[in-house]
Amino acid sequence: MILPRRTNLITFYGTGQSSLDGILRATSVLIAGKYFVVAGYGHCGRGARSAGQRHGCKNHHHRTDPVMALRATRLKAMTS
Repeated sequence: MILPRRTNLITFYGTGQSSLDGILRATSVLIAGKYFVVAGYGHCGRGARSAGQRHGCKNHHHRTDPVMALRATRLKAMTS
């Protein structure tokens, strides 16, 4: 049985890092200092944004839900 918290951590760290790693390997481009746009801000979007931030990207997030957009903005202000 997989616990919900473990699933959230796998989604947050695994999906974000592996999707960005796939982009880096496919394009052979350094992304530090470039813009990284994340559409959606669920667990996968947070992981992708966090991975981009660790690689030195300038992150932008787009979300239609105003509450999640506010959370994303607050997290951006806390980690900058």
